[in-house]
Amino acid sequence: MSDQHKLIEKVYAALNKMLTEGETSDLFACWHQDDCASLMLALGEREFGWKAVKKMLAQVATIISKAPVHSRIVPKLERWHETSEMAYCAIIEDIEAILQVGPPEKRHQQRSTMVFQKFHGEWKIVHWHNDAVSPLQETLSFILRHPHFDLDP
Repeated sequence: MSDQHKLIEKVYAALNKMLTEGETSDLFACWHQDDCASLMLALGEREFGWKAVKKMLAQVATIISKAPVHSRIVPKLERWHETSEMAYCAIIEDIEAILQVGPPEKRHQQRSTMVFQKFHGEWKIVHWHNDAVSPLQETLSFILRHPHFDLDP
């Protein structure tokens, strides 16, 4: 397993622990904790600076870990690019939610982009952005990638 895959596995293990147990310390340790931190969630939250990011992640941990649902996010690393001090990755997140009430299971995907910066030889998250993929978006994307007509004049 590559170093990049190990790092992503570490981040998502910490994220899943936060979602199921409400434990945030492992995920917080993955972040560079200063004003350059930013977080943009699929639900519309936009947090800038570590204090705001930490508060939002703690709020998510408190609410989701106490909800009658077991959530698990499985990352699929699509792209990793790095320079000596900065890196970004594009990930497809497979999200599984098993509800204790209502419909038994929900699955969906979202896209996620993380930016890392190297501090003292260790990669730390400085930005994380995810957004949901709706069925309409998937249909339009398919049409754009597979046109049914000739695009050449």
